[in-house]
Amino acid sequence: MAGSNVFILLACFILLGFSSMEVSLAARNLQQVPLPSLPNPIVVLPPLPNLPPLPNLPPLPNLPPLPNLPPLPRLPIPPLPNPTIVLPPLPRLPIPPLPNPTTVLPPLPIVPIPPLPNPTTVLPPLPPILP
Repeated sequence: MAGSNVFILLACFILLGFSSMEVSLAARNLQQVPLPSLPNPIVVLPPLPNLPPLPNLPPLPNLPPLPNLPPLPRLPIPPLPNPTIVLPPLPRLPIPPLPNPTTVLPPLPIVPIPPLPNPTTVLPPLPPILP
């Protein structure tokens, strides 16, 4: 029962526009709060009094049938106005260039790559793997 209340509360936070980080922090704080254990009080109610029996109601009289009503007159429905409204185009504003956040780095030094070993050379055996 308490878990479903937490989900409802979190959904209300999200609907109110709180960010997901704030909602997750609220959820974490709610999970860390222990629920107080209250003893269940014993309530002793007095016995209910005996009610008298219901009286016998007289039967309903036979009602006359409903008369046939004439159909309602149909009123003409006017056509809807044209919902398309032509808006003038918005003025084009120039977009200013963004500042360059990257700094110009110097070129990397050229390091020579050593040649690969000759494939005909015999490699020494690997040491054994001890258990």
